[in-house]
Amino acid sequence: MTSIQHLSPQDQEHFILCDCGNYVDMRNLTEVFQHLHTDLPEPEWSHSIKKDEPAAYLKTGKKIDLN
Repeated sequence: MTSIQHLSPQDQEHFILCDCGNYVDMRNLTEVFQHLHTDLPEPEWSHSIKKDEPAAYLKTGKKIDLN
């Protein structure tokens, strides 16, 4: 994403400007890894955005409890 002006101020605070000129959503760890600009593999898991639920999810959909 090259601009975050269309986002609310609350959402804008979750983005940083990458050296490549694109904004990165720091809430999305996969997107953060993609902007490291290295040959690291994409992680096999995702994050949870549910409040008070410390969990991660594998790409297969399996839930990993982080408690």
